[in-house]
Amino acid sequence: LRQRYPEHTLPCTLQCTGNRIHELTAFAPTQFVPMEGTREANKSSISNALWRGVRLLDVLQDHGLRSLTPQQLQSWHVELEGADGYSASIPLAHALDQSNEVLLAYEMNQEALPPDHGYPLRAIIPGVVGARNVKWLTQVKL
Repeated sequence: LRQRYPEHTLPCTLQCTGNRIHELTAFAPTQFVPMEGTREANKSSISNALWRGVRLLDVLQDHGLRSLTPQQLQSWHVELEGADGYSASIPLAHALDQSNEVLLAYEMNQEALPPDHGYPLRAIIPGVVGARNVKWLTQVKL
């Protein structure tokens, strides 16, 4: 990716989906049960980092997505899948909007992406809950 697409650097704050899960389950049951001692159980999983990678927009456009109809842009989603089998999606229109700065990141704070943060590749999607920022990214599908 580094040789084929322009690099972009982006500061971004990520917040864990599990934050405040204990308070939320008081109102409605959930399948999420954090293990004691994990960050999810501590209710404070939030971080800020400087991410470097290539824009998902550039990769998608390079693979023939320049001529979609307005209906396709509004109805299709991009699925991001990690090596652990976890996947999440975002609207294609969001991924193709240059102002959203969706990255396929391979560096964090000017160093190679650490394994616990998604090495070798992670999606960084500013403005959405942390769970959508898929770690250990292996596939991008429409």
